[in-house]
Amino acid sequence: MDKHLLRIPCNAMPFVCEAAYSINRGVMYHADRTAPFHVAIYLLRGSMEIIEDGISYRLKPDQLFFLKSGVHCWGEKPFEQGAAWFYAHFYCAEPAAHMEELPRGIYYETKVCLDRNADEKYIVLPKQTDCSQTGRIRKEFERLLDAHVHGNIPQASVHLWQIFLICARNVQEDTAENAYVRQIQEYIRGHYS
Repeated sequence: MDKHLLRIPCNAMPFVCEAAYSINRGVMYHADRTAPFHVAIYLLRGSMEIIEDGISYRLKPDQLFFLKSGVHCWGEKPFEQGAAWFYAHFYCAEPAAHMEELPRGIYYETKVCLDRNADEKYIVLPKQTDCSQTGRIRKEFERLLDAHVHGNIPQASVHLWQIFLICARNVQEDTAENAYVRQIQEYIRGHYS
């Protein structure tokens, strides 16, 4: 599964090639394909099943999901009647072999000056993100679609990059919180008497 996570280089912008809003009004399954582009799906309502390389994912409202280019995906169960979602198809370069993952807690907008190799990093996007606690991803998707509809592909791509950053931060915050909770639980187990 780890091989199907998207790794996005910090020194390259994604290129949004298609974006839209869709709604299921009949019987619809996810397309059986191996796409040459990555896909971001933000489910607004209903549910859908997507299988990627034999692994089944069930999407629920307020979840963001990424499919990796070059990986076979399909659906075997129909989308829920009335399901609605935003999606974006995009291209993004793979990180160079020498690149490392961006360290946790470091974000470029907090730095005033970058050294020459500071952008030789990448972020890892989670396969599925719960967005119910924040409307930020939905707002960025709405802005992405508006820019795309008006032919402003660079602006649409900037909004997609913002979505990437929100997802990466959510993973880092969840990981940090979970580590802290685990430390507390271990202490209590060791000292409860």
